Amino acid sequence: MIEFVIWVIPSFIYAFVQKRKREWESILHSLGATWGDKKSHAIGLGIFLLVCVLSAIVFQLMPEDVFGSLGDSFTRVTSIGAGIVIALRAFGEEVFFRGFLGGFLMRRLGFLAGNTLQAVIFLLPHLSLLILNTGLCPIVVLQFFLGWVLGWLRHYSGSFLPGAVAHMATNIAVTFLV
Repeated sequence: MIEFVIWVIPSFIYAFVQKRKREWESILHSLGATWGDKKSHAIGLGIFLLVCVLSAIVFQLMPEDVFGSLGDSFTRVTSIGAGIVIALRAFGEEVFFRGFLGGFLMRRLGFLAGNTLQAVIFLLPHLSLLILNTGLCPIVVLQFFLGWVLGWLRHYSGSFLPGAVAHMATNIAVTFLV
């Protein structure tokens, strides 16, 4: 839950600082805090399904001992509360990485450079998986891919919400594949 708060705080600070000179609608739009359209949510569903299939393939290709060596350190949905925490963490990451940071970088650097940079920055906290076991490297590559594709969806739709729904669903679904 603390991760959710940490990821969301920069967007709140940005919004309140910007409020002095802009309207809320403009601020929310720049943060990608809009509903998005049906087509964007359908694309998000497709991304969710694609990443689930890619995750299943990656997990099958990994040595069997990789997940066993992690013990309880790998997140699993063991209760409704755990599922909520996993979903909130993913939502907070989308607010920050695609909403705040991705929006800012893509406006300043253009789509390709800005989106790639936000995906690299998104990857940084996920590199801690390699501390647990270097055999998790394929998952890290998949996380970079997910960060880049969700950044594209944010750019395409103007909203982080379709990507947030896909990210939350993916993080929960993947725990059942492990």
